[in-house]
Amino acid sequence: MGPLLLILTLLLQGIPPLLNRGGSVTGVVKTADGKPAANVRVVAMIPPDSPQDVAGIASMAALTESDENGLFRLENVPVGRYLIAAGRIDSQTYYPGYIDVAKAAKILVTEGNNASGINFVLNDSSGGRAYNSFSFTSVPTAYVPFTISGAKIPVSFPGGLPQLVLTNINDGQRNVALMDSPSVLVRGTSGSASSNESYTVTLVNLPPGFSIKSITSGPVDLLKNPLQVAVGNTSVVATFGTSVSPSAPLPLFGQPAPPPIMNSKSISIELSYVAPSVTGSGVRVSGKYNGVFGARFIYMSNIQGTTYPDGTFEFLGIPPGRHAIFTRSPNNAKPLGKILVVGDSAVGDVQLEEIAVLPMEVVAQPQADSRLSGTTPPMPSLSGRVVDEADGAAISQGIVFLSGQERISFRLQPDGKFQIPHLLPGRYKLEIQVFGYSNVSRDLEISEADVYLEFRSASFDAK
Repeated sequence: MGPLLLILTLLLQGIPPLLNRGGSVTGVVKTADGKPAANVRVVAMIPPDSPQDVAGIASMAALTESDENGLFRLENVPVGRYLIAAGRIDSQTYYPGYIDVAKAAKILVTEGNNASGINFVLNDSSGGRAYNSFSFTSVPTAYVPFTISGAKIPVSFPGGLPQLVLTNINDGQRNVALMDSPSVLVRGTSGSASSNESYTVTLVNLPPGFSIKSITSGPVDLLKNPLQVAVGNTSVVATFGTSVSPSAPLPLFGQPAPPPIMNSKSISIELSYVAPSVTGSGVRVSGKYNGVFGARFIYMSNIQGTTYPDGTFEFLGIPPGRHAIFTRSPNNAKPLGKILVVGDSAVGDVQLEEIAVLPMEVVAQPQADSRLSGTTPPMPSLSGRVVDEADGAAISQGIVFLSGQERISFRLQPDGKFQIPHLLPGRYKLEIQVFGYSNVSRDLEISEADVYLEFRSASFDAK
């Protein structure tokens, strides 16, 4: 169905087409050593149906470049969900810091709003220029598994994302993995055949309080000696990162590569942790988000917390008042949330709940509240009923849309009622579309109390 036919169909059904004013996306891109990644290409991309489609130019919705401080701003992005990618088109880094598009987080862009805080670290392979479009370069590769013991290292914290970095001694190329990955992909010297390569092993962006006790591979102390890795010439990197077996015919654009070999050696990392002293005012808040994969980034009012691989989280220096806790999740996981009252003592064992949708803007500042510290007020619900304006009869055939940082929908019940539980305080937009009736909509500001609304909609036959 063409765009014009779709608009005419919607109008005939009494459903006005939504005018898309778009929104913006802002954030900071840094290099692995924490420096601003300046003059780096940043794009908003429509999530591909498959990883093979990710390089299609038609998937771009907006394009910009980071400034000298690593800041970027994507303007006039149409409403929808996008991947944010930075760096070379043949080797992009996807927010929140992956080179594998399957692990990337989708960012929701809503009308007239700014998706801020999209900060991530540029993988070293994403820097520089793309491969020459007419050349094929031999790149031996291997996966090196690693394990971490001794301390529970965060997977995200206010300072960024901890990373394991293996630097090729021969050409200085850095190979990076996030700390919740099972292995790091290393590349040998460009143009070389299968061989043994030497890598220095370091950890970067460790949170405060963490220190390295040891990094070993079998009996080898990797704090003093390089790691020797047997890399295999198993692929040929072509235009835009396309890879093929050296003996196979050249593939079509974007076809997947055979996987690199798994190295026989592994890296063992032992850490120690001493909790840093909390300076200034505020208390510690901790808890868990059980059974939800990918809820990596957590916020309490306008303060980012720390999350761990086992689903636990903590905040330090939380001021008194009533706060909204919420998660932003990769892999399209449902958001989680809680309303929590904080006083002058630490709060533990906070259990997050699944929520329907995040509001357009979560309340940024704590609200005054005299209840006991640790009190968890129930999250408000939104309910209502839709009736015929002429005779008050229930309208049962309709769809309710609630828009926040994404858009969700519910069908009206036979009695014309609807209910949307578990919401956080904030701004929302409610729309109700009923065939044969006028659409109704309302901008909502939800606080801690439940909200009930009754709508009267006029039939087109009555006009």
